[in-house]
Amino acid sequence: MNAIQNVQTIQNVVLYSCTCSDTSLFLSTYEMSSSIREYNLLPTIQFFKEWRSSDICKKEEWINDMSYNHGTIALVIKNPSNKTYRIELKNSKTFVRLWLLELHIENVGKNAFACCSLVGDGWLVIDPDNRELLYITKNGTMGAKHPYQEPLWFAKMFGSKVLAITTTNRINFHKL
Repeated sequence: MNAIQNVQTIQNVVLYSCTCSDTSLFLSTYEMSSSIREYNLLPTIQFFKEWRSSDICKKEEWINDMSYNHGTIALVIKNPSNKTYRIELKNSKTFVRLWLLELHIENVGKNAFACCSLVGDGWLVIDPDNRELLYITKNGTMGAKHPYQEPLWFAKMFGSKVLAITTTNRINFHKL
């Protein structure tokens, strides 16, 4: 890469997490009662729609992370008043909820829960306080929990068989 070219700047909103489909960029706002701003990517990057908080979360909640996969978006939503998290799967075109799973894990640390899509339409949620990887099935049920030796930050799939996990001091690659 020889140069980075700025093609557009999005202003006047504080953003927190993002995910992409082949045609859209989804950005969550960094505030209580988060909303999601959708931008069309082609032929140029243009604002398309704002999904208001009433479609997504309650006034005392915010979106911690999100991940797109096959026409759906998984949202990890935090409720700071009771220090809990849930994951919701929504249709990426209508934002109709497909399922919701309360994680029943109290988050006492400063680290945020994160998620990524897995091959086969399942989801992986990072529990940083308990140093666990939580497998959520494509139907929204809790699958296996896997302990992790290091403090976790984020996880992303590369291709269909490599999972990258960021920790405090490094990135670990795992074959699935």
